[in-house]
Amino acid sequence: MDELRAIAAARPGCSRVEWMTDRDNPDARVFYPSLGFSECNGKIVYRVDTGSA
Repeated sequence: MDELRAIAAARPGCSRVEWMTDRDNPDARVFYPSLGFSECNGKIVYRVDTGSA
């Protein structure tokens, strides 16, 4: 995660890194805060399936 942050910081115009996890993934929801990251409200994810799966 530190390397990812460094790569983003080195790119002009890149102000943040975002990623997602499912609400029902308790391991991830404990892991990321343990690294100092916080959950962010305010994003709504929309998805459409392509039917190719």
